[in-house]
Amino acid sequence: MVPETAVKYNGEPIIENTDFYDTALQLEAFAKYIRAGKAPEALIREGYNASIWTMLGEIAIETGEKLTLADKYRI
Repeated sequence: MVPETAVKYNGEPIIENTDFYDTALQLEAFAKYIRAGKAPEALIREGYNASIWTMLGEIAIETGEKLTLADKYRI
């Protein structure tokens, strides 16, 4: 039996010569919305869709039925 070891390969950049740090960029954009007193619509929509489809997926797994989202819940 071989013990688990940490992966030492960190991948390769797909864009050369960048110092992008996605988390910091997203946090900065979110802070701009907060300062403006607004909500990021795309983020709200993505969160809603991810949640509703996850719940429907869980129900489908439990019941074995094929489910669809009713039009009245689509945004």
